[in-house]
Amino acid sequence: MILMVLVLPVWGFSFETGDEVEIEYYGSWFAGEIIQSKEERYLVRYHGWDSSYDEWVSRNRLRYPKAAEPEPEPVQPPRASIPEPPAIRPRDHYPVSAGDRVELRRNFYWYEVEVVKIEGDRILIHYPMYDDQSNEWVSASDIRTLAQGRDWEDLMHRFWYDLSPEAISSYLGLDAARAETPARAGEQVFPSPLVIYKREQPYAEISPQGSIRIGSELVGSIRRDFPGFRVYRGTESPGRVDSAGSIFQGERLLGSVSETGTIADSQGREIGSISPDTGVIYFDGWSEWGWVSTEDHGVQAWGIQAIGGFLFFFTELPHAMTQFSQYE
Repeated sequence: MILMVLVLPVWGFSFETGDEVEIEYYGSWFAGEIIQSKEERYLVRYHGWDSSYDEWVSRNRLRYPKAAEPEPEPVQPPRASIPEPPAIRPRDHYPVSAGDRVELRRNFYWYEVEVVKIEGDRILIHYPMYDDQSNEWVSASDIRTLAQGRDWEDLMHRFWYDLSPEAISSYLGLDAARAETPARAGEQVFPSPLVIYKREQPYAEISPQGSIRIGSELVGSIRRDFPGFRVYRGTESPGRVDSAGSIFQGERLLGSVSETGTIADSQGREIGSISPDTGVIYFDGWSEWGWVSTEDHGVQAWGIQAIGGFLFFFTELPHAMTQFSQYE
């Protein structure tokens, strides 16, 4: 009973708008307030900082303040667009050491790298796929520990290049096992259901058709069509792209996109394109109308991330679908 009392404040309660909380950042906890929530994501405001520093965080980065402890001094939340002034900080500021595997933020994505050396606010990192000549110094604000990225939402945004069951299981640090139930009829992504376990308990299941569920909730799906994997966030998304490249908003056909990146409206008229090399979106000669983004940075657009012009990743974002629908 005592154990349950200790655990419930972290795992048992749902956070609500207006709650005073502590927000985890690089292993430290800072005071803030929840100002908005959506499913299991929370928009937080750091005490002592204005709304420009608000950020969406997952549940595992929140906790209720401990009554016996004084409120920590407000600190600036991470923002890649605001460079930090040079400073020498004590070694225990960092949750990582030389030799640790961490993740580095580059162009809205996170890549796994190795820490070589730490000096002040700079970290020398090594890319596993390259030799030491590619090592580079990066800002500590662009580094996070592997544990900080291991939530389901980040997983869905990260795997635009590898959505195999093995990759998903390995990334989450979970154990994967295929259930013995026969595969259902219809298009199949996997030969049998994939059950993902967390702390020895079933956590999520991926059906042979690629539907991803946590409990009874449909959180997304994986597909092998057009011509590679694609990820959808649930079924109530503002838009979707089917296997033929047709773009829908609900049941309404908005247009289509070809494998070469050409965008057409519902009448078949070419209205734009997406660069297969950079993922930049153009409409009717507009210069860089939008681009592929998996985080809340600047212009948001549904888009395509291309690898060598062959593998495409689709994501639906409300703002861009509203913009796109004006062409109908």
